[in-house]
Amino acid sequence: MSDALNLSWLIALLPGYILVLARVGGLIILAPFFGSTAIPLRIRLALLVVLSLALFAMVAGTFSPPSDLARFVPALLGELVVGLILGLGAALIFVGIRLAGLLIGQQIGISLADVFDPSFEGRASILGRLFFMLTLVIFLLLGGHRALIGSLIDSFSSVAPGTFNPASLPIVGLTALLSDAYLLAIRFAAPALVAVFLASVAFSFIARTVPQLNMISVGFPVQISTATLVLIISLGSVCLAFQTSLGSALQSVGRLFGP
Repeated sequence: MSDALNLSWLIALLPGYILVLARVGGLIILAPFFGSTAIPLRIRLALLVVLSLALFAMVAGTFSPPSDLARFVPALLGELVVGLILGLGAALIFVGIRLAGLLIGQQIGISLADVFDPSFEGRASILGRLFFMLTLVIFLLLGGHRALIGSLIDSFSSVAPGTFNPASLPIVGLTALLSDAYLLAIRFAAPALVAVFLASVAFSFIARTVPQLNMISVGFPVQISTATLVLIISLGSVCLAFQTSLGSALQSVGRLFGP
């Protein structure tokens, strides 16, 4: 008799847990670090289950899941959308970092040497991959993963499970995050791009003065060396710019569903 009561109690809690699981799963799919395919699938699934259990224990008494399937399925999809939006908001800043690497790689001629990026499941420039790994370390050192989980916890206070309204999509907030990502890409790539531009102008004058010189064979390694040297010199300042942008972006993610 007690076993039947325990089983019925667990079954009654299951719909609420599934809603929380959907929101956490949406976050893990797109969020930096959590959604990386470099992390084994079993570990990501274990993190999903454990984190969902912990959050469900926190919010179980604050909402009532829909009792019929016709309302439960839209509620489930809404929870998935909320998690995806939170993960997307955090991932946008790293999109800007990849864009910076792509811009520099195209200007110095190494964009053809792309590598597979498991974090985004696609091809990425070598510099984009390097910048991503560097900024991901900064993200973890600054506690960005904890701040992201904190934003997820706060979202349950702003949008209770099963109550998401598609009309309340934070389009303005996501657009602002995308704009910040492009701005960060420009700030990240600007020193190297300016240096390459000045080197190209100098080589143009040299080509006019010494037309016998093969500027393609000479200019290609010089451009790469110049960009690399400038990146090394400016690395501290661009990492500081990323740190500032990261703090602002995480606060914006926390306000996507907040007041």
